[in-house]
Amino acid sequence: MIWRILSAAGMCAFLFASPAARGGAAAIVDGQLDESTESAIFLMSLTMRVYPNGQHHVLHRALRQLRDPMLQPLFGALAESTYPDLQIHGILGLAEGSENSKLDLAQLASIKSRHVQADLVSHALDHDLMTNDQAEQLLEWNEDVDLAVKVLVSARLIRDKQFGKVGILHEALEQEHLARKSLAALLLLQLGDVAAGETLRELDASSDSTRDQIRSMLIGTALRFEFDRVGAWAMQVAGETDIDHKLSLIALRAALRFGVPEAADLWDRRFASTHDPAELTRLAIVALSLAHLLEVSLEGPMMESALPLIQRIGAAAAAIRTGSGIAEKVADLVDLDHAMVNEWMLTYAERDASDADRTQILKQVILASPGRARSRAMRTDNAVRATQILFEKSPDIVTAILGPILESEESAARLKQGILYGLIRCKTGSGAHKVILGLEPFHRARTKKLALLLLAKHSEQLTDDQIHRLGLLVRGGLKGPLRLQAAWRYLSLTNQTEIALVRVLDQ
Repeated sequence: MIWRILSAAGMCAFLFASPAARGGAAAIVDGQLDESTESAIFLMSLTMRVYPNGQHHVLHRALRQLRDPMLQPLFGALAESTYPDLQIHGILGLAEGSENSKLDLAQLASIKSRHVQADLVSHALDHDLMTNDQAEQLLEWNEDVDLAVKVLVSARLIRDKQFGKVGILHEALEQEHLARKSLAALLLLQLGDVAAGETLRELDASSDSTRDQIRSMLIGTALRFEFDRVGAWAMQVAGETDIDHKLSLIALRAALRFGVPEAADLWDRRFASTHDPAELTRLAIVALSLAHLLEVSLEGPMMESALPLIQRIGAAAAAIRTGSGIAEKVADLVDLDHAMVNEWMLTYAERDASDADRTQILKQVILASPGRARSRAMRTDNAVRATQILFEKSPDIVTAILGPILESEESAARLKQGILYGLIRCKTGSGAHKVILGLEPFHRARTKKLALLLLAKHSEQLTDDQIHRLGLLVRGGLKGPLRLQAAWRYLSLTNQTEIALVRVLDQ
């Protein structure tokens, strides 16, 4: 999406192209492990493999999301794997489950593959698993870290005004690798080195097949780290006539964001010159995503549009820019069932809205589920994410908002399940399960299963009956990552993690 900002992992792709749990029912009968325990161990063993369809990424993310120190032996084994994917998940899992939730630089230094090393650093930057002090240490390494990794790390240090190793960027500038030298030029430009702009102009003139991908990466990096000195170059790119429309839009967004005077006029001309609803929508969302930052007004032409979608986007942009009636106008976008608008709306609620506006917007998103059949899956996904954002941002008010929805007989089962899944996705140990404490039991089978997993994931103690029912879920009552999380929590709650890990690691 054009308003999404490139992650460090996205940058990296270009730079390298070429305690015992409480409670528990007995799980050993006549010296044999029960069926639920055997199923749980089997599910855990699946995480030790690489799958052609990439399923291992889903499983590993599910376990990493638990951030359970008891999983350290498993992640330690993965970290020693010869498969890069397993190695990366293993080291990230060790970092996330550690006391300080930071990457172990000694492990990073021991990795021989520069590509694996770069992927790890990219993920560490994206998921706050590396401090700036650690980043500065990486820049001091000579043979243990690739130059591309140092350039990658430099971006965050420059953003935080803690960068003092300009020589690294000049070294990268002299290399033949087009993406690497171009990113170095972008960073030098932000540091005030006007001459670095010549490298960006050479990139513009390049016939390399990856030229526009690299330019998108650079502009996305500038937006992510607020590198405002890229504005003039972005404006030049946006003005080109024979380039991919996605690159053109992200360049226009950067020029608008960084206050280039001509950018608003270019946006106006493009909006006035097209009748394509898709292009009008893309331009409208560019304006909407910047409404809280821009001094100029772009919403006038949108509010005069004949298209209801564009009119409502314009009204929301006007409300955000003026600070009046924001929640009402943003909530008016919910029933449009437009994927790009929904993505912007949830991102705005999470990052930029006031507490009061966020609550009203997210509540409207949640209540919009399940909606019409054609958009039901999308609306449920939105309710899941909205629930998670609402709990993580305002945990004290979530029960008062979501409790009545979950308790009401009029609430659709799909809505209740979306809310429960959103709570399951919240950080382990956050107390998300308290939202359903004291509620009457659910009637639908899948709703009951999700409620039980929510309790199992976030509570340290279940009744014997709940543990028995959790064991049944492990045997097949859930699918994919949810079933794997249920398996690990079953092992934890029945004090069998050590037995299970010995079996899994022996395989």
